[in-house]
Amino acid sequence: MFKRRKKLTFLEGVREWVWPKAGWGRWSNYVRLRLVRMPGTTYNIAAGFACGAAISFTPFLGLHFIISAALAWIIRANMISAAIGTLVGNPWTFPLIWTATYNTGAPMMGIDAISVDWTAVLLNPSENLEPVFMPLVVGSVPLGIVVWVIFYFLIKKLIDKQKAKRLEQISHRAKRRQEKAAAQNLQQG
Repeated sequence: MFKRRKKLTFLEGVREWVWPKAGWGRWSNYVRLRLVRMPGTTYNIAAGFACGAAISFTPFLGLHFIISAALAWIIRANMISAAIGTLVGNPWTFPLIWTATYNTGAPMMGIDAISVDWTAVLLNPSENLEPVFMPLVVGSVPLGIVVWVIFYFLIKKLIDKQKAKRLEQISHRAKRRQEKAAAQNLQQG
């Protein structure tokens, strides 16, 4: 249903992931509609998204989908919305997330926080990852909890609002059909 007619090359896919051709507004609207239209309870969807967003704060790149799906499964949340929630961590937000996570974790471990060149860490992880990895893991726990709570309530409110709007639209359409049927009965009778 949502497949492309012309499959993207690898480089086009990477470019689309970094900067969507249709723009961020349209992309975020698509994600919002996708969440709202998911089957399941408000809790399932909101908790799943919150799991994905929280796991995005861990330094386990490449495992975010798996870890968020496992966490969603444990708390009986929607695993697909958890996968969507991992989009909170993306090339634009990772430097901010890593800096906040490191600056939270280092003091918790009794380490003086240093200025970290995240590009160097990504380009040469064998040399540069060791001094920052454990502070990232430790700092991801409290930040992940805070992020989970924030996104849970934001997404829950969004879904409740959209579902109420949808019920109102359905009710309004049913009322118009009844009025139209009553008017037709008056004309015939």
